[in-house]
Amino acid sequence: MKAAQFFIRAFVVLAGVVILDFACRPVMDALRQVSLRTNPDNYEMTSYYGVEIASEDMLVLGASTATHHYIPSLLEDSLQMSVRNLGKDGAFLYCQICQLSLILERYTPKVILWDIHDDCLSHNLDWGDFMEISDYFPYRLNDISRSVVKEMGTFQSVSMQSWLYRYNSKLPEYLFSFVSGRNSQKGYVPLPADQGFSIEVSETKATENINQKKVELLEEVLALCKEKGCRLILATSPRLSDDGVQQTEQYKMLCSITERMGIPYFNYHYDSRFFNETTLFRDTDHLNDQGAALYTSCIIEELKATL
Repeated sequence: MKAAQFFIRAFVVLAGVVILDFACRPVMDALRQVSLRTNPDNYEMTSYYGVEIASEDMLVLGASTATHHYIPSLLEDSLQMSVRNLGKDGAFLYCQICQLSLILERYTPKVILWDIHDDCLSHNLDWGDFMEISDYFPYRLNDISRSVVKEMGTFQSVSMQSWLYRYNSKLPEYLFSFVSGRNSQKGYVPLPADQGFSIEVSETKATENINQKKVELLEEVLALCKEKGCRLILATSPRLSDDGVQQTEQYKMLCSITERMGIPYFNYHYDSRFFNETTLFRDTDHLNDQGAALYTSCIIEELKATL
């Protein structure tokens, strides 16, 4: 009798969890969509904006170097097209690949300006490679994004079968976006110059080896852009890092891919207008607002000559 009661209770609990798992998706989706449309310029909504409602002619993708280096208003005034910056701090190559593949599921922008790190094909993996990828867990993943999740390990792939897991920690984020968080300028978040901040050129050497899976997924999403008829431009932002990356095999592989696929790639890492000009930087990896304005003007000239 006690065994029967135990199994009945266990069944009720399991059934409740399953029902809750299925029910959480429409509720959380609705909450996110209301939050997104209430305050689309809230920086915390950047990832969702790109997948769900972006319709601009040009999208800027990348990690924090995109967030803080590309000013949509300047791009719009010079290029006569609508622009949205979808850069997200900490969203590195795997996250960017996932983001782009999901955006292209819904619509095809005329131009994608992708700020890509020139050491992005490094073999080394750590938690930072997947830090912001949970932004895309609430969506039904396509082949490319599923391949990215697979790189996170078996536990992650299995856990993705649960919508409760996918939405884990998202409720506070959706709710707080109504009342708090940084507002952006069409996705751009300026960094002020800090005169008390000491900036020196970093000499940490870049990793030499190559992650073949990153190469495969990058090529796959670049091919998808071409298939969709989207004009793709890659760019690397200025950095105060004398890391020797341009002598590594991973960088040579990146250049080989862009050349073979006919994709323009503008690398400003060591550009003389920025390198050693510490007054243009907030830190070794990020330009301040003044530096971002200068860099955006440089990119505009590149785009005018390319598009």
